Amino acid sequence: MHDLVTNVDILPSIKSDHSAILLELEEIKENNRGPGYWKLNTALLANEEYKKMINDKLPIWLEEAKDLKDRRSIWDWIKFNIRTDSIIFSKRLSQIRQQRERELTNKYQESLAAFQDNPCDNTRITMERYKSELELMYDKKVEGLIIRARARWHEHGEKNSKYFLNLENRNVTILRNTLENYTLVELSLPIHSR
Repeated sequence: MHDLVTNVDILPSIKSDHSAILLELEEIKENNRGPGYWKLNTALLANEEYKKMINDKLPIWLEEAKDLKDRRSIWDWIKFNIRTDSIIFSKRLSQIRQQRERELTNKYQESLAAFQDNPCDNTRITMERYKSELELMYDKKVEGLIIRARARWHEHGEKNSKYFLNLENRNVTILRNTLENYTLVELSLPIHSR
């Protein structure tokens, strides 16, 4: 950072007992954005594995912070560690969820093809089981979209219905169309019991 400084000056202030500091830096060519603003996903608080992880690591964090004298510094250290571990935990959960969704989609497509080749009760039941599991996953995604839409409305004062309807049209329609396309194919098949 020191290499980027081109000028430093103390500016007098008229209406304050503090002086302003002027710090001029060289132009930075690349503007790599950071990770952005983070908020705790409160749905994690209902996850027993997450709660156990935090409770197990808290004594370790307190031990690491024993050299800190100020309670605010200790609290900031604990918050930093909660944030770091929460991000890692959330990413791992998301990867597991995405993998499960891919597996279910593949199994559903395979069971749909099997039902088309052999339309009997066993293949229909298998296909419907995978379809219902996928629908549950999509319902959870929709629930998350609704919660985020409410949070955005609350924080930015947008009209909830307008924002959510746009969000619904853009994101949820894609999720539902996937299942509806499969349903249309199913309806065009004759159902025979063997």
